[in-house]
Amino acid sequence: CLISSSRPTIGSISPRLTAVAGLFRISKPYFNLDPARRFRQLGAVTNRGVELSLAGQIAPGLSLVAGTILLDARISGEEVDRGLIGARPVGTFVRRSILSVDYRPPWYNRLSVDALLDSTSSLWLSGVFPDRITARVARAGGPGLGYYEEMGARGFRLAADHALAREWR
Repeated sequence: CLISSSRPTIGSISPRLTAVAGLFRISKPYFNLDPARRFRQLGAVTNRGVELSLAGQIAPGLSLVAGTILLDARISGEEVDRGLIGARPVGTFVRRSILSVDYRPPWYNRLSVDALLDSTSSLWLSGVFPDRITARVARAGGPGLGYYEEMGARGFRLAADHALAREWR
């Protein structure tokens, strides 16, 4: 198991507002169902990415916590090399972002109004249902597995082309 990360950069934007940025690379064993539907180790997964966050008071009575993670997850090993499983872990996202805002009116600080926005990119799911997708193509002529794989891969390519991702390669 290999875990490496850059030292997070912490900056104070104002006396009450802090930003944190960090790069990470985590490698660990990858366990999932094999083509025979047995749960076992199928290889190793490497997660590379960027984490960004901002937290603090942006105005009197108004606080926020915001963060984004950009993730590039890849599987390696014999099962991938033989084409038995894909190179992307099932159920992973490319981006996850949150924004949480809290407002407490200065004239009555016991009142709090909160809002939360949580956004996740499409999940990598075609590997969960390859048999169902293949059967649907044969039965109804729907898009094949390649279509779903390409749709998922497009998000990874967009993230990989980002300036921060190019620096991390």
